[in-house]
Amino acid sequence: MNPKNRWVRLAKLLPCDDLCSIYRKYFPEKETRRPDLNPRLVLGAIMIKHICDLDERETVDQISENIYMQYFLGYSSFCDTPPFDPSLFVEFRKRLGLEQINAINGRWFFLS
Repeated sequence: MNPKNRWVRLAKLLPCDDLCSIYRKYFPEKETRRPDLNPRLVLGAIMIKHICDLDERETVDQISENIYMQYFLGYSSFCDTPPFDPSLFVEFRKRLGLEQINAINGRWFFLS
């Protein structure tokens, strides 16, 4: 990995623990057998979407194709499988709401 790549640099600056704690308040772990999406993946995908000014489908496509974006999201190796269905962005927005998105933005505004 090129340490000068913007996604590598952003990954080092990202306050993951703070952001994940905000996320967990609104997306508590389920009692189902299906694993939850990693908060870093969800919040990082939202950040990628906004930093790159992409729509939902293009965001998922870019993540599937870009090893640096995957590094930013916490992947341990490259994976060309989509991380989730683009329609889940609607669910993320509904659950988080404006106040929570502002709280998240307040912790990462310096990154974009």
